[in-house]
Amino acid sequence: MADRSPTSRLVDMLAGRPPGPRSLGAQVQRARTYPPVHPKGWYQVARVADLDRGEVVPVRLLGEEVALFRTASGAIHALDGYCPHMGTHLASGGTVEGECLQCPFHGWTFDGQGAVRDVPYQDLTPRICARTWPVCVAYGLVFLWHGPVDDDGRPPYTPDFWPELDTDRFVLRGRYAPRDIGMHLSEFAENAVDVAHFPKLHGRMHIPWTRWHVPGMSVFHVADWKVDEQHPFLSHFLNDATLGFRGKELPQTGAHADATFVGPASVVMFRLTVRDLGDVMIAQTHTPLEAPGDPLRLRVRFTWWSERRMSRFFTHYIVGNWVSQWWQDVGIWENKVRLEKPKVVGGDGPVNKLRAWYGQFYEGVESP
Repeated sequence: MADRSPTSRLVDMLAGRPPGPRSLGAQVQRARTYPPVHPKGWYQVARVADLDRGEVVPVRLLGEEVALFRTASGAIHALDGYCPHMGTHLASGGTVEGECLQCPFHGWTFDGQGAVRDVPYQDLTPRICARTWPVCVAYGLVFLWHGPVDDDGRPPYTPDFWPELDTDRFVLRGRYAPRDIGMHLSEFAENAVDVAHFPKLHGRMHIPWTRWHVPGMSVFHVADWKVDEQHPFLSHFLNDATLGFRGKELPQTGAHADATFVGPASVVMFRLTVRDLGDVMIAQTHTPLEAPGDPLRLRVRFTWWSERRMSRFFTHYIVGNWVSQWWQDVGIWENKVRLEKPKVVGGDGPVNKLRAWYGQFYEGVESP
């Protein structure tokens, strides 16, 4: 299910993508400064459109192998990648039989809840279950849950807080799959409250999708961060941005951004409102892979929609500006460490408050 298109590679080049971390050795050393467990939350692993009925695909996330499959009825399930019988990889040669997944080695058949439904060489069906991952499908994306569940196997929440994206009001406009990033998931969350870096890194206007600055054009930011009053596992990064020319602010160019962090920033939904033009919604998802020898590999995916009244061209212009600014941060993230007690000053933003909020996502999870 490779989703790195030639267009994505071209965008990476135009945006002046950083060269990445200095070495794998540096990656390992940096990884030691971050928490040793993965935060609990929802992680994107696929797009529904890329998973045909009757198809099983291998997925790697959080250092684990998963067999993701879609049944004849269209239901999507996720099992541990390795068969509990003899350790066969279920997605490497396994087949979907109706509503079940069949192991390629001995033909054992598992349903979507992981229960054995058939052993072809005996009549007795053993009470053995493969480990399962809770699945949520929202906005055409497939998410898996990592973390504790209730007695019925249900996670404490789902990421589908924007039902308007499934209506005629919004239209899917595009996707972007950059190269994997060498950073820890928590850095993106901390970046939202680090307001002091905005003038230095994000104070200049870019030609959308590129690394090139627009001469004379600047960007002014007024940012804030707050925890959601109704859902403490959500937080909001709020930013009012206006353009400037030769240092003079142009109020008529104002735009408002409300970025909702769903859980530990594994899912971030941006609502960008442009005066008199409408809203753009961007789903930015972060899935830690933890490849062998590469502990800080993060897969980032962008999917965006806009209101029907907004043109496709202007939508891509807005998203392209955000992606260009995001690449500016990547070059920093890929080469920094996490300080347990950073020497923050008054103008740095509520970094410690963010860290206290973020700590809830490590409760109840253990190191693999």
